[in-house]
Amino acid sequence: MTALSQEEFKGLFIRAIDDALALAQQACSDVLPQQIKLYVGAFGLDGQEVGIDEAIQLVYHSGSFPVLIDIAVSGITENSTILWIRPSSRPYVTDVEKTYDGVAGLGPFKPLGIMLPYAIYLRPRPWTRKDLEDAAKLRFPTA
Repeated sequence: MTALSQEEFKGLFIRAIDDALALAQQACSDVLPQQIKLYVGAFGLDGQEVGIDEAIQLVYHSGSFPVLIDIAVSGITENSTILWIRPSSRPYVTDVEKTYDGVAGLGPFKPLGIMLPYAIYLRPRPWTRKDLEDAAKLRFPTA
């Protein structure tokens, strides 16, 4: 059994954010803003911005965490890239080897690149800054 301390969990979270941003950048013709905003798609907070420490407090409890946590770019604002964090609803685990990617190195985190509303997802690729701004307006109108 391999446990994760909160600091180790945070390190994996930051690596997964970086991976999601890199995947998203490959799918976008324009440079993504470097500043990020996090939104958690759970716990009644859908559509509300949270800080990284708050996001960790939501999904890491006394050494336990979700089996899977999706991380995807879901839009951009004028100066920020919006990342959507979606933990699975499965029971939490304490063993990183029982997570989505426990053996390969990112534990529960699954970087997805870009996740957009369907109407915008269907637009021609590569996606543009306008596509991602439109996605943010649809999904996160107060962002």
